[in-house]
Amino acid sequence: MIEAKSTSDDAWVVAGSEQVSRYRGKYKQVLVTNYRDFVLAGRDALGLPVKLETYRLSSSEKAFWSAAAHPDKAAQTVGDGFLEFLKRALLQTAALDAVGRIVETLERSCVF
Repeated sequence: MIEAKSTSDDAWVVAGSEQVSRYRGKYKQVLVTNYRDFVLAGRDALGLPVKLETYRLSSSEKAFWSAAAHPDKAAQTVGDGFLEFLKRALLQTAALDAVGRIVETLERSCVF
């Protein structure tokens, strides 16, 4: 699930909001963004809300729009790091789902 807000919104504040909490309850993880900041919200091992990982493209809304005016230069500056973040964020759910399926399979195969 992706929760996208305006570049003027604070992605960290939005990640702690009731709306994102509801999404996290339904989808397990939510990628919150204001297009310049990215916050992967999920749950820790105890099931408590946590910000799993973050990535910042620019330090402010003004800096974001300045970089957006020169996309080739911005891509050279942050491209590789941002792509790695997105890969980790997208694969994290797949890894958790895979572990869950393994546990379910082991539980079904155990005879008590």
